[in-house]
Amino acid sequence: LTHTAGFNHEAPLGNNYTPGTPSFDDHVASIQKTWLKFSVGQRQSYSNLGIDLAGYIVETVRGRPFVQVMQDTVLAPLGLDRTTNSDAMILSDSQRAVGHRLGLDHVPVITPMLAAGGIWSTAHDLGRFVVFMLDEGRRGGPLQPPTFEELRTTANGGDFGLGIAYGRMDNGDLFLNHGGGGFGFLTRMEWYPTLGVGVVVLTNSSDHHDAHVALAHRLIAAME
Repeated sequence: LTHTAGFNHEAPLGNNYTPGTPSFDDHVASIQKTWLKFSVGQRQSYSNLGIDLAGYIVETVRGRPFVQVMQDTVLAPLGLDRTTNSDAMILSDSQRAVGHRLGLDHVPVITPMLAAGGIWSTAHDLGRFVVFMLDEGRRGGPLQPPTFEELRTTANGGDFGLGIAYGRMDNGDLFLNHGGGGFGFLTRMEWYPTLGVGVVVLTNSSDHHDAHVALAHRLIAAME
C-alpha cells in the first residue's frame, strides 16, 4: 500500500493503457508474470499492482467478492449510495458520465482493476468521503481514530502512507491527497486537516494533463 514493493506500474492484463476487460482474477494472476523493479522496501515507485493484490487478499480472507466487501464495510456505512465498483450497477446507470480520450471513439467503461481504479462515484459522495477523512473516525465509521495515524505513516522516506499520499503546504502543514486516471477520466481529492477543508475534482476527459490538480489547488487557496 506504500508503493515500496518494487512492482511495475501496470499489470500485463487489465490496465489503464490497453483496452480490454479480463476478469479481476485474470488481471491479478498476470502480476506473477512481471519482474520486480527493485528489492522490496528499497524505494518508492507508484504501482496499481500492490493495491489490486491487497484487494485480492481482502477478497480471499473474507471469502466474498471484493465488490461485496467494499459495499458492506465501506460504502454502505459511509452512506455513499452513488458509489460502486459493481460492473452490473455501473453499466445499468443511465446517468453515468461518459469519458473522453483522444484517439478513442468509445472509451472502455469497465476496468478489471477493482481495487486500484474500478470504482465509480459522484462529487457528492466523494465530498462525504473527504468529510469522513477530515473527521478521522471521531464520529464513527469503518475506521477508528488510531488507524488514521497508520494511514499517514510513510515508508522509506516516500510520500505515501497506506494508500494515500501526503504533501506539505507552504507553511509546512500536512495535507492528504490522492488522484486517479484511466480511460477518459481524471480525478483529484485533497483534504487539509489544519484548515478543515477538502476538495474533489472529477473530469470526464483524460487529455488535460494536470489541470485537475491545478484546479484543486486554486479551490483550496480560495478557501484559506
